[in-house]
Amino acid sequence: MSAWQSEEQRCAVVLREVFVLLGASELARAGAVCRAWRRAAAEPALWRRLLLAGHVGHSNLGTTRDDI
Repeated sequence: MSAWQSEEQRCAVVLREVFVLLGASELARAGAVCRAWRRAAAEPALWRRLLLAGHVGHSNLGTTRDDI
C-alpha cells in the first residue's frame, strides 16, 4: 500500500517533511499538539538526526544546544 492511499498516511508524510526542519525543543512542542502530531514527532529518525547533529544529548532531551 502506498503512503499516499489514505488521508492519515498523507498527513504523516507531510508532517515528517515539516518536522525535519525543526529543532529539538520545537519538535517536542509540536508533538504536544494532538495525537497525529505526537505520532509524527515520535518518529525515531527525526530524533536520531538531532542526536547525530549534536543538538540533543541523552541527559537533555527536548532542549537545543542554545538552551544549555
